[in-house]
Amino acid sequence: MDTRYVRPQTSDLLFQLYGRPLHPELFEVLAHCRVRRDEYQATVEITGAGHLITWKSGTVCLCEVAAPEGHPLPRKRRLLSHRLRGERSDNLQYAVSVRYHVNLQLEKLDPDIFWDLHEELEIDGRRRGLFHQFHSPNRLATGALIHVTL
Repeated sequence: MDTRYVRPQTSDLLFQLYGRPLHPELFEVLAHCRVRRDEYQATVEITGAGHLITWKSGTVCLCEVAAPEGHPLPRKRRLLSHRLRGERSDNLQYAVSVRYHVNLQLEKLDPDIFWDLHEELEIDGRRRGLFHQFHSPNRLATGALIHVTL
């Protein structure tokens, strides 16, 4: 586990969707995995700032990214872009045969519930899926974590 990174605050992140692949040199990848199925393949990457998911089927490619607002990302073929705040759902018909749907929710929890949930996610993340624990911004708090269940 690489502990050099402190993940940006969630409120500083933008959620973006592109109808094209993004250059890998734009991201520092901390963990990744590939999923292959008959009709598609996906690459899921945890980056120093958030995540990057690249989904391909035939000639269609969608890239979902969470990164800080100042992160150098292109505007060309950007389909969605918004801050990670509150709750949001988006639906997008892309190409003839691809429908993209995302539902995001950010909520504040009481400290006791937060720590219980954080511990459960850490235990589950270390057992299965893709997991990364970021370095803590101070010595009294635990670092942020990303857990993707595949």
